[in-house]
Amino acid sequence: MKFLVIVLAAALIGFAEFGDKTQLTTITLSCKYPPKKVFWGAFSAFLILSALAVTVGTLIFELIPAVWLKIVVGLFFIIFGIYSLLTAKNQEEISDKQRQGNPFAVAFSLIFLNELGDKTQLLTIALAAKYKAPFEVFLGALIGLSTIALISTMLGKVIAKYVKDTTIIHRLAGIIFIVLGLLTFL
Repeated sequence: MKFLVIVLAAALIGFAEFGDKTQLTTITLSCKYPPKKVFWGAFSAFLILSALAVTVGTLIFELIPAVWLKIVVGLFFIIFGIYSLLTAKNQEEISDKQRQGNPFAVAFSLIFLNELGDKTQLLTIALAAKYKAPFEVFLGALIGLSTIALISTMLGKVIAKYVKDTTIIHRLAGIIFIVLGLLTFL
């Protein structure tokens, strides 16, 4: 039974995440930053959020209204998008060391804020409550989310390989983040 809960959680949460704005965020970040660092930032966010969802997830939603979470997430995406657009030309002049300074932190914070209160976190809470198997649901959620993050970072790496002009990637990333921020408000 426990193995089936892990598989069920991984499948349901993985499919729920497929095509979600978090996946688009991971792809976009992987075009801009080293995919390994983006993956580990996303993985760390998923690790913490999945643990929160199966333990104190309901408390978070009682303390912080979903409307405020959406506003914070939307603003964060728009600010990051504007920053990406404004610094697109300057990115060519920045050394590789500077450019790679904190992709983990960017990925972690964007994914964390984006997933906080998202449908996959709510699904994780519901599965943990239904099956009364928090560890198995946690493990399944982490497997499902990490699989999608891995696919997304590989896809971002491929896109970046074929689009050599990083200014285009930075501008596209900026536009995508602004759109995601605006969609968050809806």
